[in-house]
Amino acid sequence: MTPARKQALDFTQPYVYSAVQVLQRSNDKREFGSLDALKGKSVGVTLGSNYADLAKSVPGIQVQTYPGTSENLP
Repeated sequence: MTPARKQALDFTQPYVYSAVQVLQRSNDKREFGSLDALKGKSVGVTLGSNYADLAKSVPGIQVQTYPGTSENLP
């Protein structure tokens, strides 16, 4: 955060923390330790999330977006 930005905007203490989560079927025992491990895979992300942008930045990941929270993913 730049000094100019601090003067123009009022910031609060963080009130939401978010972490990347991978949801997969219970019988799927594969482990994905990085985004590169998802190359060649189809990945569902919530529309407009930072994670959607992050997944789209990696060539080879097929990104499917879904509205709403992760609880709404099929």
